[in-house]
Amino acid sequence: LLQPAGAGTVTASLTSAQAVEGTLPYMAPEQLRGEPLDARTDLWAMGAVLYEMATGRRPFEQRLATTLTDAILNRAPLAPRSAQPELSPELERIILKCLEKDAEDRYQSARELMVDLRRLGASTGFSTAVVPPAMARARLRRLFPAVLLLLLILASAGYWLLRQERLPSQASSIRSLVVLPLKNLSGDPAQEYFAEAMTEELTSEMALLRSLRVVSRTSAGRYREASKSVREVARELDVDAVIEGSVLRSGDQARITVQLIDGSTDQHLWSKSYTRSAADVIGLQREVAREIAREIQLTLTPEEQQHFDSTATRNPQAYEAYLRATYRLQSVFRSVEDVDAVIASAEQAVALDPNFADAYVALAAGSVGKIFAWQGGNEYDEKAFVALGKALALDPNLAQAYVIRGALYYTKLRGFDIAQAVADYRRAVALNPNLAEAHHNLGSELTHAGLHDQAIEEFRATLRLNPHSESAKFRMARALWQSGRFAEALEQYERNNIVNFEKAVTLAYLDRQKEAWEVVDLLKQKQGTAAHRGGGPDVADVAAVRALLYAREGKQREALREIDTAYRSGKDKDHFHHAAFLIAAAYAEMGKKADATAWLKRVADSGMPNHPLFRDNPSMRKSHGDPGYELFMTQLKIRWDELAVSLSRPPSS
Repeated sequence: LLQPAGAGTVTASLTSAQAVEGTLPYMAPEQLRGEPLDARTDLWAMGAVLYEMATGRRPFEQRLATTLTDAILNRAPLAPRSAQPELSPELERIILKCLEKDAEDRYQSARELMVDLRRLGASTGFSTAVVPPAMARARLRRLFPAVLLLLLILASAGYWLLRQERLPSQASSIRSLVVLPLKNLSGDPAQEYFAEAMTEELTSEMALLRSLRVVSRTSAGRYREASKSVREVARELDVDAVIEGSVLRSGDQARITVQLIDGSTDQHLWSKSYTRSAADVIGLQREVAREIAREIQLTLTPEEQQHFDSTATRNPQAYEAYLRATYRLQSVFRSVEDVDAVIASAEQAVALDPNFADAYVALAAGSVGKIFAWQGGNEYDEKAFVALGKALALDPNLAQAYVIRGALYYTKLRGFDIAQAVADYRRAVALNPNLAEAHHNLGSELTHAGLHDQAIEEFRATLRLNPHSESAKFRMARALWQSGRFAEALEQYERNNIVNFEKAVTLAYLDRQKEAWEVVDLLKQKQGTAAHRGGGPDVADVAAVRALLYAREGKQREALREIDTAYRSGKDKDHFHHAAFLIAAAYAEMGKKADATAWLKRVADSGMPNHPLFRDNPSMRKSHGDPGYELFMTQLKIRWDELAVSLSRPPSS
């Protein structure tokens, strides 16, 4: 029935295909653990193919790489005869022996396997003698295992080769993807930072491919514990493909498995496992990104090629400290201990390698977190600027460095230099169009400047890259209501289930005063109940919108009381300008035009020179014709026109 030569052909094809890379459903446990491989690894793959051909299903059918890897390592496959009762017990035994977890318990050579297969074929007693048709049909039924076995073995070689072929028509159509969180398989929670940092680094490297849209890590992180299929994830994030995988770190060795999956068909297009020492892990993400780019037939620009050929650092200890810093960066707004740990780890990294540009960026990011979340002052501003200067001197194309510097320029310490902030954000977007944070921050500053249409486009770009960004959603609504598009703004709030003080403002200007009060009353109840920055909705913001609502109802005493509350709560804060504008609007509603204009000046001087809002807002229209207001608006218009031209310029090279 079978000839030994056939087995050699199959085994050779398996070996050549799997020696360097493998398709995850057919990878043996020792491959996933990063252990030495031999012919028995190929026999596992052969067993997986036989199982699939005999039963019509894979031995392990989990859909996500993380759960599939766990099953291969730790779970027994379903007995083949449970899936296909017509199989013989002997064929089931052969298949399961190929799939033993321990290589010592498998067939030790292809010849051993072929001996058992040949015996199984001989035991069927197949004969070509002429027999009556009815008897022939009965004998064929009895001989079904042998016939099926023949088909299995003949088909498996071609089937395996087919599996290893590239799928250019599918791969070449991939122009968007997401990197799902890599699973930590070590079982050690202390190694979680390594898997998270590897995910962050791989996402960042893929995002540098300009012809590819890469969803941000923030949105991808929502699927860390989700049980959704690849197709569901791809549909929700509107991507063509999904990258997923796992990390297994033990001692000085790390095993990283990555696979590329077509989002519409769930077809595994490419997979590979890498075993690296601590020193060799440096730059691995660039290697993976380059291989995936080749797989999906992207042509790298000279700049991209140069980047992927370079190495961020050659110091393993510096890289380890950097990974710890990037891991903790995710929670700098939740814990002062985390932001201090970011700064300490980044400082350690640059001390170990003073030429490590990315580590300087991490140090600057930690310092910015200290400023924005934990009231850090001049010390951290200076620390961040020094670190960014060193980073950009080493590599002037670090997009994230410009994002951080833009955030620093738009603070009270730097006089709310909106022009320089926008220039830095535009530079970041030009360098890396996939950087969602750059689009988001650019949209925010354009809103402050009153360039609402441009801002809305940036928020749309943000949401293409980070579909789950709550901040981009409510900031888009802010740009809509500030430009007078109240109905669209309300639709944005309601579609995304956003409840904040500006939704109440929007409702008020739609003459839905009762609903506006319901929103602010809900926000007032929530004050002090959240954990972020001392808790709940900002007191100044809520008091300011309450002042506006009272003023629109003609209740001046109550409005003035709320203005006083808002001022006392927010006057020392960096970003008081949103509440300050509502105070100006409340004064305008009360007919106190001089007070309204004075507050508009305060708003303009604190980073929000929003001439279109000051002119067209329904409350501010009540100040039209007032000499003080008109003089201020004339002066602001000259300043705003110059600013608008400046902010609309492309970034300088």
